[in-house]
Amino acid sequence: MKKIKIVTSKKFKELMNVNLWAQKFNRKAIDSVEGFSNVVNYVRNNRMKHDLSESEELEKAIQMMLTPFDNYSWGG
Repeated sequence: MKKIKIVTSKKFKELMNVNLWAQKFNRKAIDSVEGFSNVVNYVRNNRMKHDLSESEELEKAIQMMLTPFDNYSWGG
């Protein structure tokens, strides 16, 4: 998660000159598959939720980080 936050927030700050992540988001450990799934959904959908304009470069960075998890078998 830390790597995702670093790459996406840096690119967003370069493009928009605004911080992307709230400070509190990284304070809780991800300790379950459900928790991880919630984080992935947050990353994918947060811009739409807040009616932020689309960024092709940011979307590429997000997809690059999250695509490996799309095909992962979580078991259960």
